[in-house]
Amino acid sequence: MQLHGQRRSRDGAYLWTAAITNAIRAADPSRPVVSGMHSLCTPHRSAGPFPEWTIDDQGELTDLLTTHPYPYWTRHTRSDAVNTLRTTLHATAETRFYADIGGFRAREFVLPVGQRLPGVPVVVRARSDRTRLRALRLERGGTELGLLRNDGSAKPVLREMAASRAFLDGLPLRALPPRRTDGVCLLTRDQDDWAAAFGAFVLGKQAGLEMEFRHIMQPIPDAGLYLLPSIAGPSCVPRRRWLELLTRVRAGATLYVSLGDGIVPHFNEVAGVELVSRAKPPQPLATVLDGVDDSPLPMDGADDLRFVPRGAEVLGVRPDTRSPVFWRHRLGAGWVVVFASPLEVGVTLRPGAFDAAPPYWRVYDEVRKTGSVPRALILDCPAVAMTEHRTADGRTVVVIINHTAVEQKLVPKLGRGFALGETGCGATISPRVPRCFSIALRCTSRTRRILWRRKPCVSISPTTASPCATMRQASSARVAIRWKNLAAFHDHLTDRLLTPLPRKA
Repeated sequence: MQLHGQRRSRDGAYLWTAAITNAIRAADPSRPVVSGMHSLCTPHRSAGPFPEWTIDDQGELTDLLTTHPYPYWTRHTRSDAVNTLRTTLHATAETRFYADIGGFRAREFVLPVGQRLPGVPVVVRARSDRTRLRALRLERGGTELGLLRNDGSAKPVLREMAASRAFLDGLPLRALPPRRTDGVCLLTRDQDDWAAAFGAFVLGKQAGLEMEFRHIMQPIPDAGLYLLPSIAGPSCVPRRRWLELLTRVRAGATLYVSLGDGIVPHFNEVAGVELVSRAKPPQPLATVLDGVDDSPLPMDGADDLRFVPRGAEVLGVRPDTRSPVFWRHRLGAGWVVVFASPLEVGVTLRPGAFDAAPPYWRVYDEVRKTGSVPRALILDCPAVAMTEHRTADGRTVVVIINHTAVEQKLVPKLGRGFALGETGCGATISPRVPRCFSIALRCTSRTRRILWRRKPCVSISPTTASPCATMRQASSARVAIRWKNLAAFHDHLTDRLLTPLPRKA
């Protein structure tokens, strides 16, 4: 956005938002001011298309910051089908990206219709389609985003909202505890921050690795695993922050770095290699991972980097030069793991990278194993995502979601020190004597129930309209009893969420 013909700047964006917000509050101080901008950026030298519009500025000036994750308008998210990982994880990834970088509570972030998560409210943009409006000039797309058609009939997404509410009401917990995270993904200067964050988040989900986001210029939380995805430019990581990370590695943490054209101090000594040369590749590059049948992996956006191991354990090489591409090196009590390509940005820009071979997620699976990330339940399937939530009484609630349109059959394993506890609308695991078990998740288009059986596989049916649609225990009859019609359900939802909120301190 240009203000009065002036050059775009962060100060100008801040001033514009402050002026609009203050005008609304002056007219009606009882209602929250909601911001729903697409593709906000991190606050320090982002290489995104609108670096002046930042997550923290919007969160500071408004009461409710929404992710507004429409794939059509959000960069890098419209490449794959609607029922694939890229689309079903888009809302979750962008919400976590905004919440973690902005430092706001999760309740201040909302998801689009049909993609609600437990404990996160939904704000609906439009009740009905607006194709018949004559008073307004709607000459661009966006007139058919309502929950109801022009004739008043409900769209499938509204039925999914009702089913989602019934599912949440049927859970044994009023609200899920916060998910357990395994590491911190640090976004850096001069990179496409959203591309790096989204690629890291999806690959982590596929490998069973849960992360939170921070920018390298923000305070770095204590963690056992740190990720620096697709670093770019000579100023990507300030020297003091790099040395801080190395101190934590020597104390036992694991640091993963994937290389764009980024430069960090003392790289050879820290990574256990010697960089011989760097050049632009005359042809596309690839790597072959040890023990992975579906290699080679195309290295989109990678420089032609020639390394010689100097103490590093090589995990993947280029088939043409045998130069190391993926390796790990012991540093003090911890590990440094390196992938010599901007992996996360590459898979984000590559259509279909998350849904078929080659298995890029195996890189993150190796990072998880190197970091000795403990899990209550181990699922070796990139199509199924899982989160763990620890309750105050020592139990662990496991939420499993199938992010594809086909049935997935799995062989699960319990983590060390865990045993299967109560079952029902989800999986509850208690830290008792370990024992083997199996899961069967059977779903239909109308009623979804979870059945636990002693069979050597897990069967998870495809989702319908939302990533939360795989684990429900409510019938259409129950929904109809509680809500006489779907329009009334929508009205109740919007009235409940748009009641006055207390002002920020």
